[in-house]
Amino acid sequence: TPFGDEYYSPTVIEATLDINNVKQASLSAEVTYKNDGTDDASFADVSYFVNPYTLDVDLDDTKASVSTFAQYLRKGDDVLIGWDLTATYNGVKIESNITKLEGNFQLGSVIFNIVITPPADLSTVESYDDFIIITISVDGKAAGKVVWEVEAGADEPVPYVQFNDGSKQALADIFESLGESLEDLEDIL
Repeated sequence: TPFGDEYYSPTVIEATLDINNVKQASLSAEVTYKNDGTDDASFADVSYFVNPYTLDVDLDDTKASVSTFAQYLRKGDDVLIGWDLTATYNGVKIESNITKLEGNFQLGSVIFNIVITPPADLSTVESYDDFIIITISVDGKAAGKVVWEVEAGADEPVPYVQFNDGSKQALADIFESLGESLEDLEDIL
């Protein structure tokens, strides 16, 4: 309500806008809520379409030891950008009980597949490579992986992309050039 004294928590929403028998916009949402007196969702499958783009948001927190979340922006059948994440827990779903994180980050045809298996004691780890595995594929083909290197004077290891030919480039540099490319594209549009 406008005064916030009651919650409106819909479980299903379906809406479509057609112009000349062509779908131009739609919203589809299915939501299940936690039984804890809040309006927090335990499951959500939401799809918002504005021709030709679709934004999908999915959440599944219904399992005792696993939570998943995903967001993808598509143009037609092509993913423009998106990510998904699955967290596995040992016991109560709190950050310190995570036993595994896995997922993907996708930008066009480039996919970073990420698997993190946190050790019980970080002080025993020699390299982040021991528990953070990030592989990269382009157009469905393996292109490289992320490796962690300690640079002189740095407090934390620095992530590099090691390509299949053995060459390396700082991950930050790759994303910086990506940002510049997106800015150039914005100027053109």
